[in-house]
Amino acid sequence: MGESLLSRSDDFSFADLLGACRQKMINPNFTEENFPSEPVLPDENEWEPYEYGFNSWVQGEDALAIAQKSGYRLCGPRRAMEYIANGRQNNQLKNPIIVTARWKNINDLMVPVFNDNNGERVINIISLSYHFPPKFKWLVLRKK
Repeated sequence: MGESLLSRSDDFSFADLLGACRQKMINPNFTEENFPSEPVLPDENEWEPYEYGFNSWVQGEDALAIAQKSGYRLCGPRRAMEYIANGRQNNQLKNPIIVTARWKNINDLMVPVFNDNNGERVINIISLSYHFPPKFKWLVLRKK
């Protein structure tokens, strides 16, 4: 898929990117305050978003550790929203897509999930302590 107008641009705000994702419902905790946009890195073009999956149930923190040990980088909300907005809005209707950015809510780490709710695209927030079934995909960055 070629470069889009939204790709890797500081010109778009969190709200702009979120709007471009075309979601029917968004958890009110999915905000820039809770999930700040990551900066553009000098080697950013060498890494691409990738939907990483497991063949069995996996606990959230274990999933992140395994992905990082396998050479992947965690994907922040900016790159995740660019990925979804650039023609992948329907991917979440096939498999929930977990953004590997984290927010501490009281004593629990939470992650945003681009998900499906009766055929509608939604963003939920789920505890990272949850055990996730294999249908969930983890949005990470892999070296091109």
